[in-house]
Formats: sequence, structure tokens, C-alpha cells
Amino acid sequence: MNEIIENNVGAGEADLSRWMGRRETFSLIAGVCTAADVASLRFLRDSKSYRSTGSNWAEFCIEYLRVNRRTADRAIANLNEFGPSFFLVTQMAHINPAEYRRIARHISGDAINLDGTMVALLPENRQAVSDAVGELLRRLDAEQPKPAPAAFDALLKRCRNVAETLSSIEDGLDGDQKAALADAIGAIRSAAEGLGVGLAG
Repeated sequence: MNEIIENNVGAGEADLSRWMGRRETFSLIAGVCTAADVASLRFLRDSKSYRSTGSNWAEFCIEYLRVNRRTADRAIANLNEFGPSFFLVTQMAHINPAEYRRIARHISGDAINLDGTMVALLPENRQAVSDAVGELLRRLDAEQPKPAPAAFDALLKRCRNVAETLSSIEDGLDGDQKAALADAIGAIRSAAEGLGVGLAG
């Protein structure tokens, strides 16, 4: 796939109008651009061919490519970081760059490796690719460590803040509010006693 992109880029270096005429846009907004589209975009930017139109890069993106500079640069950055497979996988599985980055080590060339089974990145395998990506992400989510308990100092600060807030209440509490507060205090007392903290009655 990389060789195809390099060959396409090299063939059009002498003719800016040919690059601009490939498509009305590069399908970036629609989210269906190909790696070859973005390689073309990268060539236009890096070679500064767009200058022959009298525009800077931002103006060229808007006027000729029908996308803003940020969108174009982001697509090029994705190609540079992930390679051509990124565009196939994200379109088939409908995932974002952050999710792709998490499973990138399972993608080699034109296939996804799921437990030793290589799922080819082909249009007819769209569902299989989507299922494989979903399974990999689910496994990664399951491996995520649980958040560490809040530090004691932070918990103590919260308790003191609550005490100060309660002290600032001027209108008093109604019966339901008093009952709810008593339940909350009881829960805190039980938790504290469970940690060996003795509280006066």
C-alpha cells in the first residue's frame, strides 16, 4: 500500500492542476478519504506547490480543497503517524485516532491480528474488521486498572469543607434534610470506626 501511494505522488509532481482535479474535495469532511488522497494532500503542502495559485496554505485548503487547514493538517498527521492502514480501519470500524492508537500494535500491513488470525483490511471484510477492532478495545478496557483511592489528605479536606458549609447554613434544615444528614454522618462514622477510629457518642 505504501508503494502505491509513493508512485501516485511521484507521478503528479509536475502538474498542480492534476492534483487539484483528482476530486472536488479530498473527502476529509465526509470522513471517507483514502490514504492516497491524504498523500496527495501532503505532497501539495510539503512541496509548496499550492503557492503557484497565489494562496498560502490555509487559503488554498479553503478555496481549492474545500476543507480548513486544521482538518487537512490533522489528516496528514494521521498518515504520518499511523500509515495507510489507519484510513481503512477507522472507516470500517468507525473509531477515532485515540482508539486506533490503542490497537495499532495489532495492525500489520493490510490486516488486523486477533489471536493469531489475520483479518484482511478488505471491503468485503468490513464486519469482520469492525468485530475484531471492537473485541480488541473491549479487552484493553478490561485491562485498565481501577482508579486509585483518593488520598487521605484530600478526603480529610473534603470533610472539613463539608463541615464549614454546614456551619454557614443560616435557615436551618427541615425534617427530611436532617434525616438525610444523619444518615450520611452515620455512614461516615461506620467507615471511620472500621478504620479503627474511635468516636465519642
